[in-house]
Amino acid sequence: MRVQGQMRLGYYPADPELVKRISGFLKWPADKPAILLDPCCGQGEALAHFGPAPMEHPQSTHEAHMEHPRIFRYAIELATSRHAVAAERLGAENVL
Repeated sequence: MRVQGQMRLGYYPADPELVKRISGFLKWPADKPAILLDPCCGQGEALAHFGPAPMEHPQSTHEAHMEHPRIFRYAIELATSRHAVAAERLGAENVL
């Protein structure tokens, strides 16, 4: 890995325009839940695009799933600073 990449810990966030385009191709099954996993979520921007973010809803994550019961989002981030942002954005119980 190049020095610049090492300084960023290999962090290259997804382009927001690309995330919008990808979301246009995804079709959620009407009779089954959608389970999304981002194994390198960074600050959780891309995954937050799918479904409500807990910070947008004052109620608990469980109650937020009652509004959108078919989308469950899980994420992994190793860098401490990005993990903290992703946990706030996606819900601490959903980010490892």
